[in-house]
Amino acid sequence: MFPSLFKHSRRKQRTVQEALRNNTWLADLAHGSNAHLWEDAIRLHRWLQGRNLQLHAETADTITWNLEASQTYSARSVYNAQFQGMLKSDFKKIIWKTWAPPRLKIFASLLLRDRLWCNDRLQRRGWPNGYFCQLCLRNLETSAHLFWECPMALQIWTHAASRA
Repeated sequence: MFPSLFKHSRRKQRTVQEALRNNTWLADLAHGSNAHLWEDAIRLHRWLQGRNLQLHAETADTITWNLEASQTYSARSVYNAQFQGMLKSDFKKIIWKTWAPPRLKIFASLLLRDRLWCNDRLQRRGWPNGYFCQLCLRNLETSAHLFWECPMALQIWTHAASRA
């Protein structure tokens, strides 16, 4: 829930019961403090205050995985959790089921998945690149910029739409 708190804790071997006793977990966050860390600490503290936690010394701490009914961790459940709440789209059907030359289908698929070899992608790999969009010389050249944000691209789209 709060990985940044664990990362900045000096006592990572503490049990939950030890950490909650007299709020010693707050004192363990002494190093590397910043505003985001303390925001997380306050959120966790409020969350703990709203719960009626009953800890028993004779019971060992356990880790449970709440995304599965069996409470067993699996890569599949993590993968599925990444896409919870996302809207499903039919872009794949639109691209691959429409009549168009195969090279355009491939290009559209690469654009949709942000896999075009624009300067942003070259830069992430440390390869030589011109950084700026060669049409407007304003922003980093990304596929989104080239097709939807660049003023020159917008003029081209407007012109193409007016001719249709």
